Amino acid sequence: MKKHHLLPLLSIAALSVFAQETIPPLLVQDSPLSISQSGGLDTSLAAYLRYEPGVQVIPQGIAGGSSDLSIRGSAFSGAGLSFGGVALRNPQTEHFHSDFPFPAWWLAAPEVRTGTRQAACGEGHLAGTVALTPLPMRARRVVSGGVDSEGGFSLTGGLQYVQETLHGNTFGLGAFAGFMDAPNVDSLGNDVESVRVGAQMQHLSPFGQTDVWLGYQEKTFGTTGYYGVSPEFQSEETTEDTLILGTFRTFDSEAPLELSVMVREFKDDYRLDLPTGLFRNEHTTNTRAVEAGYRHPVNEFFGVTGRASFDTEEIQSSNLGNFDRSRGTLTLLPDFLAADNLRLFAGARAEFLEDFDNEFLPLARAEFTPGETLMFYVDYSESARRPSYTELNYESPGSLGNAGLDVQTQRSLEVGAQWQPAPHTFTSITLFRHETKDTVDWIRSDAAAPRWQAENIGTVTTLGAELLLRQRVTQDLDITGTLTLLDKDADNEPFASRYALDYARQIAGLQLDWQIQDGLRLEANQSVRNQVDNNLRTRGGDTQFLTSLALHARPETIPQLQVSLTASNLLDDDFRDFAGQDTYAERRFAASVSYDW
Repeated sequence: MKKHHLLPLLSIAALSVFAQETIPPLLVQDSPLSISQSGGLDTSLAAYLRYEPGVQVIPQGIAGGSSDLSIRGSAFSGAGLSFGGVALRNPQTEHFHSDFPFPAWWLAAPEVRTGTRQAACGEGHLAGTVALTPLPMRARRVVSGGVDSEGGFSLTGGLQYVQETLHGNTFGLGAFAGFMDAPNVDSLGNDVESVRVGAQMQHLSPFGQTDVWLGYQEKTFGTTGYYGVSPEFQSEETTEDTLILGTFRTFDSEAPLELSVMVREFKDDYRLDLPTGLFRNEHTTNTRAVEAGYRHPVNEFFGVTGRASFDTEEIQSSNLGNFDRSRGTLTLLPDFLAADNLRLFAGARAEFLEDFDNEFLPLARAEFTPGETLMFYVDYSESARRPSYTELNYESPGSLGNAGLDVQTQRSLEVGAQWQPAPHTFTSITLFRHETKDTVDWIRSDAAAPRWQAENIGTVTTLGAELLLRQRVTQDLDITGTLTLLDKDADNEPFASRYALDYARQIAGLQLDWQIQDGLRLEANQSVRNQVDNNLRTRGGDTQFLTSLALHARPETIPQLQVSLTASNLLDDDFRDFAGQDTYAERRFAASVSYDW
């Protein structure tokens, strides 16, 4: 693969400015999920995660249609969401790992977990997890609506009601509904229409927090030109997602207990108009999962964290066939305080896989804290992933599965440091190496290959670095800078890779949140992405400059009211996220009004 020079990080030097001690803390625990562009038309969780450090959201069109998640250069199949320790997998295709039918304001700020921290918390994705946690409820009502420059509109509303009772108990009820119609989301004119409804129940006590969520999302989006299919043929996809989540967690930091359950039904209907007639896939996937975790403090120096889970997957499909499989996991991770500033972890995770060989996955971590504001760590972990049903069995005009694929495994080594010298300053740096065996990718073997094929491309070695800098420059100005560097080497490099070997060598990001004056706030995001060479990325170049702006105004006399103006892809960059797919999200303006009381 051709090497690229590192792109300059414009304005990152501004992050080295240290503010005065009177500036309030930058990092707040249990804060709501509040990422930039929150006033835009698209209120899906994926749209918020596009501005979360450590996560790359790769959308087809806009994030509210179909979006892949990537962590540290992973393919879309290697990253996903979790809720209360339960991984929210989509075993049919994994392209819908970012789907979540609940509003972002019900959640605390997400946490990106990798390595041993991911395995010890139970998520079990191959490369990384975006861990979601429900916030304690409060009395709240929210109504918002928006329009955009392409004739799109959205309307959302929700409420939470809480009632305190005796002995410090609080009960809460919540509900939410939302609708979005977004035409022309990309250069081929695909549309997205979605509706979401959800309800929540919560019990808070001095001992812990219990949450039960029920959500439903239905969306229809144009897929013309997607999935490696020629844009000459019109296509559309409809998904229905019914999700029930339950979780209980205690507040004891020394001996935390967590119990979670997930029940999900996901329907996917794909329609492609061919000259020979309608090509159609109808899939229904049912997943069930239970998980329990507990840390037992043996004494002040020694403790043991244990996790156990069991999940089942069942699919009925007109194209993939009818299958079911199960998995059980057991994780044991003892920890030992070897010195006042050194804690050691060493254990393993066992995965018992139906239809595949079982996996034994060692885990180890060391944390050294020479001071209250500085931590160094070394982390080794192993993880495993079964192929999706699409990778195993799919056959379409654009893609062909492979029933001979095996379990994909990954060995990961991380070395990092985190430093928070003041409440308003935080920085971290991580160096990592991933060795992925039996790597599954969709490839073209040569220029004449008629479609993408799922193949085992052998061992892929990834070397990378991540840098994060957060700075509250003044009372009214926060700046976040990120930089990710990646390099991959594969045993069997194909003519063209669609996912695993089509990655960004460098991604630099700068986020600005500026309270210009009372009632007026500006959010700005600039990212620069330099993609590796790909024989099928013949248009749009290898570099992307993605610029987004949002201006929020709150009238002094009505502080509950917010008016927002947003611009996405302000420079109208035509970078193609997917090689061989001639679509990109064009410049888009939106206006919205929300009332929160």
